[in-house]
Amino acid sequence: MIRCTSNYEMTTKTKLDDCDVINCDEFIFSFKNRHKITSHRSGGIALGYRKCLDKCIKTFDTECKFVYWFSVDKKVFDLDENIVFGIVYIPPVNTNYTSEEAFNEIDVEFQRFSQNSKYIVLLGDFNSRTANLSDFYDENSDDEFIVQHFTDQFDYTDVHILDNLKIPRERNSPDNVVNGFGRKLLDFCKSNKSFYTKWK
Repeated sequence: MIRCTSNYEMTTKTKLDDCDVINCDEFIFSFKNRHKITSHRSGGIALGYRKCLDKCIKTFDTECKFVYWFSVDKKVFDLDENIVFGIVYIPPVNTNYTSEEAFNEIDVEFQRFSQNSKYIVLLGDFNSRTANLSDFYDENSDDEFIVQHFTDQFDYTDVHILDNLKIPRERNSPDNVVNGFGRKLLDFCKSNKSFYTKWK
């Protein structure tokens, strides 16, 4: 990991616990760890950033154990306001840390940050498999909830943003499997008018 971080300004890591120690002279690390120590990595989260960014980054102590929030000063990205990031680790199903409420807990805090921030990015390991299913409501959706509650497409979808950025609407994933967490992630995106992308 240290070799990789030398090329970047920030790094994140999941699957940490209280036994882990990360030392890197050029970076400052902060942690949100699981407190139970087991023979397996227990899903803690780490944020590392170069020391020169120390005054530009602020971490937030919140209750949800599945996300670690921090903000980056607007001048770093030359924006009109700060960006809030949430590093997510949702343990896979059939583990000691699995929680069906993980997305709900993240959503509660997402809503809280959304009240004061227009730039919010969630990143990390959602253990969600979504295949090629959409993460937005189509303008021509015949979904019963949409039909009954919305008259203007901009009230329920921001899909035009993808068009403006020339990002294809159709997902092209080599993974054809959809799991329960994948459906929860897509529902989260739809309800928050957010988009899911796979970074490489």
